[in-house]
Amino acid sequence: MTLYPTRVVFVAASFLASSFLLWASPSTAAVPEPGWHLNHQGLAAKSADSEALLRPVLRTKTGWVEPRVSDCELRAGSYTCRLDGYGYLRVEKNPAYRVVFEATSDTQVRSIGLSGQLKLPGARGWLSNGFQSWSQTGFISLQAEIPERELDRALALVGEDEVYRRGPEMSWWYSYAAGGDHSFLAGASSARHLKSWVQMTRPTAGHDLAVKLVSGATEELTVAAGNQITSENFYLYLGPSLSKAMADYSAAMPSRRKLSPKPTPVGWNSWYELWNKVKPQDLVSNARIFADLFQPRIPDANLPGFVVLDDGWQQAWGDWYPNTKFPHGIATVARELSDQGFQMGIWIAPLLVAKGSRTARLHPDWLVQGANYSHPTTGEYGVLDVTHPAAAAHLQQTIERLVGWGVKLIKIDFLFAGTIEGKRHKKATGTEAYERALSLIRAAAGTNTELLAVGSPPIPTMSYVDGWRVGGDIAFTPSLIGWPPPTFAFIANQARSVAGRYPFCLATLCDADPILMRAPLPEHEVQLGSWVVASTGGALFLSDDLPKLTAERVFWGLGAPQLRAALSGRPALPVSFVPPYVPQELVSMKDNLYTAEHDVPNLWRMPDGTLVALNFSHSPQEIAGRRVPAKSSLIIHNP
Repeated sequence: MTLYPTRVVFVAASFLASSFLLWASPSTAAVPEPGWHLNHQGLAAKSADSEALLRPVLRTKTGWVEPRVSDCELRAGSYTCRLDGYGYLRVEKNPAYRVVFEATSDTQVRSIGLSGQLKLPGARGWLSNGFQSWSQTGFISLQAEIPERELDRALALVGEDEVYRRGPEMSWWYSYAAGGDHSFLAGASSARHLKSWVQMTRPTAGHDLAVKLVSGATEELTVAAGNQITSENFYLYLGPSLSKAMADYSAAMPSRRKLSPKPTPVGWNSWYELWNKVKPQDLVSNARIFADLFQPRIPDANLPGFVVLDDGWQQAWGDWYPNTKFPHGIATVARELSDQGFQMGIWIAPLLVAKGSRTARLHPDWLVQGANYSHPTTGEYGVLDVTHPAAAAHLQQTIERLVGWGVKLIKIDFLFAGTIEGKRHKKATGTEAYERALSLIRAAAGTNTELLAVGSPPIPTMSYVDGWRVGGDIAFTPSLIGWPPPTFAFIANQARSVAGRYPFCLATLCDADPILMRAPLPEHEVQLGSWVVASTGGALFLSDDLPKLTAERVFWGLGAPQLRAALSGRPALPVSFVPPYVPQELVSMKDNLYTAEHDVPNLWRMPDGTLVALNFSHSPQEIAGRRVPAKSSLIIHNP
């Protein structure tokens, strides 16, 4: 992609122009912490015995390029540096910090941002955040160095390979380092054009860390001489209160919830026991039991509830019409549910097209060239090219059809596929195309239809949706793992993601997937899992086949304290964002399906002040002076 002269960089396709004012509005810009300032050496901050110095950096096809201090100067409130043979790098504040590269010769740019040193006494590790909802996320130790080939491999991962990342190479979107009296947080607060990432290492024993905060991963954009490229907006913090930093970072993110807040949704989802075998009568029978047994416990503000029809209703991914299991159509089911006092929700993977679908056969030009996704159980898929006018119309018509059937909530899944780089009908980065897709979906859905984004990156998504899946699936189909779900490993893994993604759950409603109550989970594991769901404050769904649920299990995990937290619309705050034990790398639930040793903060404060100890280990632990049994929860303080 070649960038052409324009004051607003990266608006490579006309369809992005209409959204620029939204992205450039003050509500989307990160206001930097007052301690950060530009001096003759770069962007600096100091707090007690912690300090940081970051300088502009560019990654080209030949490697990282950083200007000499002698080639930089403070100029009209910005820090401008000459890069011999390339052009100029500038750090500016407008009002967020960002980095601008002005090319004097044609340059292939891979990344642009900030790089430098951080002195942080007591730092025990850093957060490695995954690219999208399902991606492994957690606090890990700092490595001495990361070879460039390993970094490139991590940046290029997509699909399942990225989901089960180990994490030491880099962190997507944001990260923090903590463990001592002070903490450091760095992140992107916009995602208009480029994917952003953070890297932290500890090159030598001691307090000094190496830091990078940059935009650009695998886009590889060509900046022609006389043109410029700009990073995304950056938020930075160095100080004693990590929770304050996370709140401020969250406030800087673009978010639909800030403008159009909705109550926490409640209801039942068909996926986690019926899987893709679901039939119309299953929805009706589960709705009846939910109404009789569970709905009386739900405040009126959170009603009517939703009954969500998940995967299994469609003819094919890409051919979004009901299959033979739904001979009377979806609208008929929606009316039946409405008669029972429920709103209907439905699942869709709008940006993926099955290779054998009618859509793929008839319209191969609607797919992004070189962008593919391989699902571990269901096959091969192409990515819908929303820069193609006919494909964009197909996407909008699909969403409009769902709404016309009476659907009030759409679970839009596998959205990460829209960010995969490839050759599109119109020139656009994966991030730009993704923003286009989400804007089309929201416009077609209308303002009143709730959108839940799943398998999606957080920053570029939150302007358009009402809720965001914060972690992976809470169970897999038996054929995928060779073990009857649910299992405890998924609960612990989910909690680790919830803890690491606290800023995102302040910005939007986070969905930690449903509470599962059926066997083989014992009661203490169900209770622990319910606290994980409650800790997000963003969704409360069940997904067991309720007619099969035994009487003694009916209300496990649905006590008054959990319900208050789950329906609060606010996330719980880990008392410490550093877990008791810091691992070398991330371990997934697939790695340790039978042991489930996840390193998760063990003391959480719910929005109403309830203090809850969560023990995810296989042995009793003392937490806040109380003995907590293995795989169990305990209320320490109930206000």
